[in-house]
Amino acid sequence: MESARHCRTTQTVPWAGALIGKTGKGFVFTTDGKTAFSGFSKAKAALDARIAKIRKEEKRKPMPHWVLHDLRRSGRSLMSRAGVPADYAERVLGHAIPGVRAVYDRHSFLDEKRNALENLAALVERIVKPKETVVQFPVAR
Repeated sequence: MESARHCRTTQTVPWAGALIGKTGKGFVFTTDGKTAFSGFSKAKAALDARIAKIRKEEKRKPMPHWVLHDLRRSGRSLMSRAGVPADYAERVLGHAIPGVRAVYDRHSFLDEKRNALENLAALVERIVKPKETVVQFPVAR
């Protein structure tokens, strides 16, 4: 079961294999390398402190209040913007599809979820590192 889980993770998140290692044991999200990440409140407080320090050093205004769930909401909205079908985006977030479809459709949607995450990653990349869109014209003489 563990190797199957590792295989699904590394197929869906390409860099996960490098983080987990060749044995397939370990955790992608961990604080000590031995146990799964927990203590979200402490981690969020530490992240907020680090962000505040950086923004202060850069003489920027403090970061507006945010919560971890904002990342899920943003990810879901960005998946829509990236053209990911709603059903696949919902499955990426672990949401159950309601009604009769949930009873009869037992497909894992791994390829579809992988594609959704790749589309999301590509969109985030374009947002963070936009291509220059200004065309330089030669100066008229």
